[in-house]
Amino acid sequence: NMINAFEDHIDLHKQTASLIFSKPVSEVSDEPGSSSIGGGLYSERFWGKKGNHSLNYDLGYKAFALINEISEAEAKFIYDRYHVTYPGVKQYHTWVRTKLAKDRILENCFGRKRIFLERWGDELFKESYAFTPQSSVSEIINRRGINYTYYHQELFKPIELLNQVHDSIVFQIHRKWSIETHAECILRLVESLEQVINFRGMSFSIPADVMCGTTLNKKKMKEVNVHEYTTIAGLAGQLYHIHGELRAT
Repeated sequence: NMINAFEDHIDLHKQTASLIFSKPVSEVSDEPGSSSIGGGLYSERFWGKKGNHSLNYDLGYKAFALINEISEAEAKFIYDRYHVTYPGVKQYHTWVRTKLAKDRILENCFGRKRIFLERWGDELFKESYAFTPQSSVSEIINRRGINYTYYHQELFKPIELLNQVHDSIVFQIHRKWSIETHAECILRLVESLEQVINFRGMSFSIPADVMCGTTLNKKKMKEVNVHEYTTIAGLAGQLYHIHGELRAT
């Protein structure tokens, strides 16, 4: 279910919420308060996202309840529905433990291996479940983002790298550069980040999201639709419009 949603460009958190709450994806709300779980403070999509980012790494329902400050009954409902929806998650956990039992070595999508020498048990298992996806994302950011930008100054001279936060790159471009130059650098970087990767006989690409702002406060940034405006001129027009909105606020 998750792979199909990913390939069909469906919002994965809404997809999970739709299967947890037994309703069509189009009817899943991302408005705060649309779900009664958690005292009615959060959206339905919020719980889909929480499930995707924790239950896939084998977080138990009691820990899920404690971390998210909800009742164990609510947590167990989400936990049970999640694993009924995505039975392949438990199968992946079994596959990982089998490989660990053989030689304690796991390999990510880029061929980087890690030997897990920690004490055998749940803590080791949870860390090993996260290794392949988390380290692969870091490889993408480092190899195809940070290194690509840093070591190709002839292509990215306007970009000043500021920070890296696991699965994101933060950079700035001075206003002295044309808006078309902004667009060209962004499209080139997105193309690099979205190169195809392979894992267990499957080929796929992880979409890159882009946000821009006049500060580093993500809440004050605006999303850039790089997959709709795929030409330099088209993206430049969108960036010009976004810059205008940001300056107005």
